[in-house]
Amino acid sequence: MIIKFLSLLTRCRPAWLFCVLLACASSSPPMKYPFPTTLAFSQSELPKRFGVVTVEQDPDLAIHYKLIMPLQWGQVRGTRRLVTPTHPFELRSHFRALQPPLAEAKVSVAYVAQEVGPSDWLSLYLRGLHERVLHERHLPQRGGAIPDVLTISGAPGHERVSRWLVLKDHAKGGGAHFFVLQVSTEASSYTTDMANVFFVIISNFDLLHPIGWVHAEQLRTLARSVPVPFTTACPLSWQLVENPASDAHFYQCKFIKSIGDQPTGRLSLAILQGQTEVEMRRLVQEDQAGFAELGLQFEPAQLAAGTPMGQLQEVLVATSPQLNEVPDQVAYERHVVLGRYGTHNWVYADRLAPTRQSAPEPWAISKQAFEIMLEHLQIG
Repeated sequence: MIIKFLSLLTRCRPAWLFCVLLACASSSPPMKYPFPTTLAFSQSELPKRFGVVTVEQDPDLAIHYKLIMPLQWGQVRGTRRLVTPTHPFELRSHFRALQPPLAEAKVSVAYVAQEVGPSDWLSLYLRGLHERVLHERHLPQRGGAIPDVLTISGAPGHERVSRWLVLKDHAKGGGAHFFVLQVSTEASSYTTDMANVFFVIISNFDLLHPIGWVHAEQLRTLARSVPVPFTTACPLSWQLVENPASDAHFYQCKFIKSIGDQPTGRLSLAILQGQTEVEMRRLVQEDQAGFAELGLQFEPAQLAAGTPMGQLQEVLVATSPQLNEVPDQVAYERHVVLGRYGTHNWVYADRLAPTRQSAPEPWAISKQAFEIMLEHLQIG
């Protein structure tokens, strides 16, 4: 491993993550576990306490990255296997404080074949580790939001606090690499000063040679000219099925995906002209009856104001859980998005997929595809 400790003031450009995360602060966590979001050290103090580390030993340039570590921390030597589809999660770097208070930083790289967002991936990973979230914030970006999460784990009296960050970049052979940074210490050692050290490390983690494509898959582009010119996109592994009943005032398509014999989800997109909000609300309820043929019953959609997106001037959203239990089948939920553009023109999208509790991975994959479809929707 090639490691270079250099002056922060001569080599370290301002970390992109530090700049953008300042705008993403949320409510304060318990004061016992501070979650700083601004730099607590002066520019003159930084080079006295921290140095830049570049990790460049991997033959794949895409798995080279940069960190900032306290000067009193040292590298823990160990085996570093290459990240491959057959070895999809590997520890790449391990640093540890050389004197009390003890703390450590680990960088692992995960290979993920399916298109999923970093925040959702980390959420499922932390769930598997039984980490309890103390505070979290998420930076929106193409390919899924970047998570910055503070957690605690362990039994009372033996608890450990960790701060996590995940970066995502396309893998050269397809799929994506998730770069997982964990900085941790015993709960009793998580002082305000330690929390500030964690923030310096987290906010200066960066890739040296990003590919620039942050998806695990290529995207399928859909472009049609009626009822109005529009384009959207969806991960290539989702099958496109168009409604043959589409006409000059109505267009509908569906994207369907399964992994093996496990249904991952069904996304639906419709573009309609000449509709009122009352008519669209009625259509949402009528469409619910169509799920009966699949043996699924859902609670009526309770539409509420949602976050504006793109060209949509008014957005209504609803999530309806499944009411009936189907033997040998996971539980599903229905997520609806209505968006108005112009005076009487609407976008109607819904996602039918397993719930997070019943099938976490299909939930995350379908959620990401739905967000991509809406994010790439351009009308006119």
